[in-house]
Amino acid sequence: MTRPRLLIISSAKNFGGGEAYLRKIVDELRSDYVVTILGPRFIKNFIGDRVETLWLPLFPTFFDRLLRRTHRLKRLYYRLLIGCFYNFDRYDAINIQWFDGALIEAIRKRPLMLTLHVDFIISRDYDTYVARVLNSLDKIICVSGEAKKQLVKRGVNSTKCIVIHNGVDPASFKYNGQPGQYVTWIGRVEKAQKNPDLFLQIAQLAYKQGSPLRFRMVGDGNRLGEINKKRSPNLALLGSQKPQAMAKIYRQASVLCMTSFYEGLPFVALEAMACGVPVISTAVSGPNELLTDGTGILITQFDAKKFLTEISSLARDTSRYEHMREKARKRIEKDFSINNTVQQTLAVYHDLVQQKDLP
Repeated sequence: MTRPRLLIISSAKNFGGGEAYLRKIVDELRSDYVVTILGPRFIKNFIGDRVETLWLPLFPTFFDRLLRRTHRLKRLYYRLLIGCFYNFDRYDAINIQWFDGALIEAIRKRPLMLTLHVDFIISRDYDTYVARVLNSLDKIICVSGEAKKQLVKRGVNSTKCIVIHNGVDPASFKYNGQPGQYVTWIGRVEKAQKNPDLFLQIAQLAYKQGSPLRFRMVGDGNRLGEINKKRSPNLALLGSQKPQAMAKIYRQASVLCMTSFYEGLPFVALEAMACGVPVISTAVSGPNELLTDGTGILITQFDAKKFLTEISSLARDTSRYEHMREKARKRIEKDFSINNTVQQTLAVYHDLVQQKDLP
């Protein structure tokens, strides 16, 4: 029997949690589907030869910023590009990995699905446009319940939105026998979402108070140079790390500190918890759903002093620390395994392919 053909489109500018998700999901999908990935050149580097990859030249970032309030040129760009160079009729279903209104409007092939990896943070001025674009889709996978609530508030049909939490393979992440030594931050070193400056402030405050805590920042981005200039001696900058190096990073982490303004359901938190590394995070949507019942700590304010107080308190209370480590691992095993994610996602793809044959 011929396997259905699935096209997955990524418009990501760089590697992040959404791309880690893509790699995990592709490995499972390719046994049931003929999968093709359409995206930037760097996609090939981490997907490898698993499936066919095609290059998608993204709309130039400069013009994208300049023309934020009009999508006409961008939509025309993608319509011409798709019409001249790609044959979407050969696919039974299409899945876009990031919201891009102009790109979605340019794709006339159906069925079409979106995977929404982060909170939908956008000016209310765009609500009517966003709702119209998203309601044109057949399905929207949201990685957190809060993400779905935000869409529904903006006028998106709730029946189109499906919550499927991200997951990891617990067997791939060894539970740390001993706690690590470093309060660790992992992500893109960019102010817009991950808020690395708050982590810098936490380290600076700890140093000023004479705390023995040591800090690490893992990742690359446009704020790295400035943070390097301002960092205190207790903060080490490790830069970007290859996926195979992350096991060592988690082994050496005492706590994962997340300072984000907004999140989806971050893989670094899932992976850290699987390794028995407690997560202390700002109280934003994904972590709010993940760090429940004593499996982590949520901070309701973007305040360095509050973060440092919680980190220091947890470091002193070894009984609470060990209990949180164990509960975090069990939560991943029970509710956030990659097997759960894959099975639910496969069901959505199956429904999409079946819709193709309906009148």
